[in-house]
Amino acid sequence: MTLKEIMELSLRLMMEDVDEETLGEFSPLLKSVINDAYIDICRFKYVPIKSEVVTLSDGAFNTSILSEKLNNIITIKSGDKELLYHVEDGVCTVLTKENESVTVRYSYVPQMLAADTDSPIFPQEYHSCLADYAVYRVLGTGSGARQARALFFFDTYVRQANKIERMEQNETIGKKYE
Repeated sequence: MTLKEIMELSLRLMMEDVDEETLGEFSPLLKSVINDAYIDICRFKYVPIKSEVVTLSDGAFNTSILSEKLNNIITIKSGDKELLYHVEDGVCTVLTKENESVTVRYSYVPQMLAADTDSPIFPQEYHSCLADYAVYRVLGTGSGARQARALFFFDTYVRQANKIERMEQNETIGKKYE
C-alpha cells in the first residue's frame, strides 16, 4: 500500500468521506501518526538491516556517511574477522589498522513516508495496521464513545504489528526454500 492508500483506508475506517477535500483536511495529522507507527515498527519489530564497506580514517568513521540513518551497529568485520568498536557522538572508533576498509552491518531507520506514492518497507500484508493506528490516534481524542471505538483499532494494530518478524528472519526463511 502507498501512503495515500493507507490514509484513505484510515478515513474509511473512521467513516469519513474519501474525497480530495477530506483527505486534504486530515492529511497532515494522518501522515504524522502513520509515520509514528511506521518508525516504531521499523525500529523495534522489523529492524531493517544493511551492510556497507567503509574506509576508516585514523581508525574511525563518522556514522553519517552510512547511506541510511543508523539505528544500531550489529557487527564490523575485516574479512571474516569481527572487530571491536565503540560509538560515541556519531563517531565509530574501530580497533584495527588505521585506514583499513571494513564491512559495517547495521540496522537503520528508514525515511519517513512523505509522498503519496511512498510505501512502507516491511511486508505488505501488515501495511493496513498503520491505518488502524492512525484511526486509534484520531478517535482517541474525542468523546468517551469515540475513545472506546479507538481502543478496538489500537488492539487490531497491536495484534498485527506483533506478527511482523525481523527483516533477518524473513530473509532466512526465504533463503531456506531457494
